[in-house]
Amino acid sequence: MDNLPIKKPKKALAEVWSSLIPDDAEEGTVIELSIRITDQNIPVRDLSAFLEFVDQIYGRLSQEGLPSYSRRQHNKLEIAHIRKGSWELILEGAISRYHQQAELLVIIWLAVKYLPIAVKTGLSAYNDYEQARLAREKRKQIRNSMEVDEIISNLPTNRKKEITKLLHAIYEKEDRKLNRVSRFIRTHLIDVVIREKR
Repeated sequence: MDNLPIKKPKKALAEVWSSLIPDDAEEGTVIELSIRITDQNIPVRDLSAFLEFVDQIYGRLSQEGLPSYSRRQHNKLEIAHIRKGSWELILEGAISRYHQQAELLVIIWLAVKYLPIAVKTGLSAYNDYEQARLAREKRKQIRNSMEVDEIISNLPTNRKKEITKLLHAIYEKEDRKLNRVSRFIRTHLIDVVIREKR
């Protein structure tokens, strides 16, 4: 059940994409996901959980799915390079009709950006009713955050709901490590930016 695929809202992601990436970006253009983190007193366990979270999203939403992604030896998500100062982890993906690397980077960007809001509303519930109530509350908090986000706020309401549903599904699949990932993001993430490669 944990390895069942997550449905990606294609139209909603296309609208997020168009608000992030220039319209004149051609096939073959490289997109960077820049994740800047502090460079001191980093708990290894939390950093590890964060990197695993990012990798799991990439693998889970790749065309082959997580089990196939986990077994393959090549074409895994890689940090293209790390820039010093504060650490800047650069993940790259090329725009292509045939490969979805760049689209997956947009999904990772969304998941990292909105995770602390989702975790703030609580992760565990003691029964089905409480679990459903918390799930609704998490989705509401994410949607409210999108309303004040200058990039996402211009999307139609139904697209924001689709993105929220996608993020909730991702967070549900990664539930066991979300507290550590969220703590890492709150205490060590400086920013997360997606852009055309410099």
